Amino acid sequence: MGKTILLLIITVAVVGCQFDSPPQLPTQTLTVDDEVRRYQLRVPLDTSRALPLVIAWHGVGDSADSFMQYSQWDQLAVKEGFLLAVPDSGGKMWQILATDDDGEATSRDIKFFDHLVNDVARKVPVDRDRIYVMGMSQGAIFVYALAKQRPDEIAAAVVHSASMPRGMKLDATMPPLFMIAGTEDLVCGAMREDAESLAASGVHCQMTEVPGIGHQWSTRYNNAMWTYLKSFKLSARTQPK
Repeated sequence: MGKTILLLIITVAVVGCQFDSPPQLPTQTLTVDDEVRRYQLRVPLDTSRALPLVIAWHGVGDSADSFMQYSQWDQLAVKEGFLLAVPDSGGKMWQILATDDDGEATSRDIKFFDHLVNDVARKVPVDRDRIYVMGMSQGAIFVYALAKQRPDEIAAAVVHSASMPRGMKLDATMPPLFMIAGTEDLVCGAMREDAESLAASGVHCQMTEVPGIGHQWSTRYNNAMWTYLKSFKLSARTQPK
């Protein structure tokens, strides 16, 4: 672990104990193809062992900071002892391209994922057997494509309030998916159909419909999402605990 990050964790741990709040670290930056990219990182107090990493992709009009506020996953990360990284789109839409080799080679946000995982691992111990991704709305559409292109790196994923990219080819190599939407969300029906198509293709998926809410994050199901994710490992993800 880098000395700077270690000192920051010690400092924020003291502050967190004083004010009973999750540890806060400065915005993290890295460079991808000469472009400076930013993300927020939450680190639990105990980093003596390799930890699961959850990478969360916010929706259009949101930011890494706003995702932290409305999802409350920063608090869950500290409580449950996993790393949480939230990329910031910088006001752009996440780049979702065709899921073939050409699309992979030119997607700036697939590259962002690759660099981000390595950047976090340089700062704190990451359990590469337990890397998870999740997304909200357009961020969830990106997660479908990311899961398709990185099945050997992602143990499981959560997609919240979004259907699959149009024309995406399905196969059983995709990681398990926890799919969730409000019953009042217009995308709920399409997600239900997606879940059926994914299951027919051999993909492990679970569809959850939240009664009475529209296009918004369901904090009520945060624990259910984490329980699903942590039950899978890359080395044995076809057999949840």
